[in-house]
Amino acid sequence: MTCQRHYLIKGIDAGHFIQREHLATRYERNNVWPQCRHCNRYKGGRHSVYRDELIKTVGREEVERLEKLKYETVIFARS
Repeated sequence: MTCQRHYLIKGIDAGHFIQREHLATRYERNNVWPQCRHCNRYKGGRHSVYRDELIKTVGREEVERLEKLKYETVIFARS
């Protein structure tokens, strides 16, 4: 998502646009995309590049929805 390089699956992380600590977006499909380990782990996820590429991929409205969703409170409970 951030460097446009091609890697084998073992060189890829699940890069989260909105960090996993925000439970409301943790399992959102459009919040997680393949990202090389170097960008994800050592370059802080390259958030501004990730955002620009995500807009190209899913659209500005979806990106803005994810950005707002991170502020919602979610409680996971067993049913």
